[in-house]
Amino acid sequence: MMAPKFQEARRSLSGANTITAVAYDVGYESISQLNRDYRRLVNLTPSDDAATLRATLRR
Repeated sequence: MMAPKFQEARRSLSGANTITAVAYDVGYESISQLNRDYRRLVNLTPSDDAATLRATLRR
C-alpha cells in the first residue's frame, strides 16, 4: 500500500510544481527520500513519472 504522503506527492507532480517543492510541501525531509520511495513503489524517478503524468493529462 502506498503511503498517503507519497500519493499526495504523486498527485502534485502532475501540476507545474517542481519536484523539490512537492517533496517539501508534502512533508519529505529530503528529495533523496522521495526518490527512494519512487524507485521502491513505482520503479520510476519522480521526474520520469511527472513527465508521464503530464503527458497523460494533455491527451
